[in-house]
Amino acid sequence: MSWATLARWARYHIPLRRHGATLARKTTCTAAELADAPALLQPARAQIDGLGRLNDFATTSRHRTLSSAVADLGTNATVLRNRIQELEYDLGGVLLNRAHARRPMTLTPIGQAVLDAIQTWLQPHR
Repeated sequence: MSWATLARWARYHIPLRRHGATLARKTTCTAAELADAPALLQPARAQIDGLGRLNDFATTSRHRTLSSAVADLGTNATVLRNRIQELEYDLGGVLLNRAHARRPMTLTPIGQAVLDAIQTWLQPHR
């Protein structure tokens, strides 16, 4: 890295980090908001846009296919698939059995538990 680049970063207050250091994932909720969420949902809630991904999952679970959920949410199929995969990674398991041929999309046991937790947690807030 050149001295000119370092000077430019300093001028615009861009922080430096040592070689090999990793950045912690930022959250969009406070510690109190995180503590308010059920324990099952806390790993997802702590991530960036975790609440949005949880809401997208709840909406998707009401549909028979991913394409009908995409139409309802007004988003792209790839975006919705990626958001659900990120949620599955955060929560540690597969949430949906995808639709195939004439078989509709269904919830896995973990997915049903997550959906129940979302509904009971968000019910007082609505």
